[in-house]
Amino acid sequence: MPKILSKTNSFVACGEYENALAALAGKGKYDMANLLRHYQYRAFPYKTDDAQFGVERMLFAEEMFHYPYSASENRSILFARLV
Repeated sequence: MPKILSKTNSFVACGEYENALAALAGKGKYDMANLLRHYQYRAFPYKTDDAQFGVERMLFAEEMFHYPYSASENRSILFARLV
């Protein structure tokens, strides 16, 4: 199972733990990774760091839940953290 399903992860604080378990139940590794990738692209609209912050800024995976937009490298960091 992906790390995201650990109850110590901040993902649980967002109230999405049960939804994630239900969506990933019975899926293979490829399908789970694809579902997580799809989730993060739908949950975090794209905007460059320059447009959002005025400078290039790398976010920790947990910080993405506190901003309305994400850049490509931030999505990659979150995905790596989740799987």
